[in-house]
Amino acid sequence: MSIYDNVMKLCDERGISPHKLDLESGIGRGNVERWKTVTPSIDKVAAVANYFGVSIDDLMGNKPERSLKDLALEMVEDEKLLQTFHLLNDEGKIAAQKYLDYLAGQPEYIKIYLAEEIEA
Repeated sequence: MSIYDNVMKLCDERGISPHKLDLESGIGRGNVERWKTVTPSIDKVAAVANYFGVSIDDLMGNKPERSLKDLALEMVEDEKLLQTFHLLNDEGKIAAQKYLDYLAGQPEYIKIYLAEEIEA
């Protein structure tokens, strides 16, 4: 996917119009739409990445290679979270799920994965 496609995907996921992104990220009016045909400057890409709380690599569609060690550590951390969740009573599980849903709606707490990573 192109940088334009990746930015539009983030806009769709967050319910943000390209116009709103232009204004709130400070890149100027109409900039994102021009990215269909023009390569954006790095300062504008950085501003949009900061706005969404993602890396420039994420916007560019670059996927860094993750080592098996990193993947194993993530799996251990995930397993610890699941074990803790299973210790909760029903009321605690509902409260935890509501809080996770809330956090998932806050850009500063989201780690964005490209669709290809999710499907893998």
